[in-house]
Amino acid sequence: MAALLQSSSDPIRGLRVADVIMTGFSATCGTVTTYINDFHPYTTLVNGGPIVSGYVAGGCSPLLTPINVLVIGANTQLDFNAATRQPDQDTSPGQFRLYEIAGASHFAPADNLFTSSPKVLHLLAPVIASEPLEDYQECTEFGAPLYAAINDFPKGVIFDGIFRNIEEWILYRKPPPHAQPFATDSSGQPILDQYGNFQGGVRTPYVDEPISTRVGEGTNCFLWAYQVPLSQSTLQALYGNQDTYVQQVGTEAYELLQERWIADDDAAQLINQAASSSVPAPLDTSLPPYFPPANGPRYLRVPPP
Repeated sequence: MAALLQSSSDPIRGLRVADVIMTGFSATCGTVTTYINDFHPYTTLVNGGPIVSGYVAGGCSPLLTPINVLVIGANTQLDFNAATRQPDQDTSPGQFRLYEIAGASHFAPADNLFTSSPKVLHLLAPVIASEPLEDYQECTEFGAPLYAAINDFPKGVIFDGIFRNIEEWILYRKPPPHAQPFATDSSGQPILDQYGNFQGGVRTPYVDEPISTRVGEGTNCFLWAYQVPLSQSTLQALYGNQDTYVQQVGTEAYELLQERWIADDDAAQLINQAASSSVPAPLDTSLPPYFPPANGPRYLRVPPP
């Protein structure tokens, strides 16, 4: 299909496709990486160019064959593998970026809104504000006595930037940003900070201005995960008041925007969520997960701090 769309026999009248990006997450990540390893090196367009101009493989971590287009691997705390990491590279063959996203779980309530435009999110707002978007299965941590909430890390915040950056690489040869991998010990296990969160990886306010410990895997629910709120005394010591917390989140959101990790809509989401948080009171684990979680519209412009 990708080859057909780029041919003179394009079946969609008026559509001119110059490049195709193949992407998959979780199970379909396996499809993408299989194609990279077993098919990409041996298939081309009539003109000799690649059928697929770039790949985003999220939620799996096999070894990959170096190929002649950019591949971005993006993994959560559950599916990273220190043994199969490959180094970033800007030259071909083997153009590559690895992003390990600190705080992220494999599944989260916002996943079905991946890459949704601000207009779509705005139209969905009445539904989002009144109904949970996803059942988080039977995680033991959500039973009595209730002490944890679902890990609601919105991976779309980072994936928005990934898709924008791979497009800019294809069109303008503008290299995507680099990130450190998760910090791991000699056995490949993650090293945690004093709040129980992963060190290293792609950083966001969810782990740099923490209000909870974000765990990568729940008990008896595998692909879902949970977060344990930090205590009020810890939040008080970290931030003192909500205004300070919002200011710190806003500063990092603006830095992430300038460094091309996130889009302006996602920077606004981070700031709005902080502004509607209960800090310095702890996260209320009794509330169901919503997206956006009472954080207002996602389509505000972000002013410099």
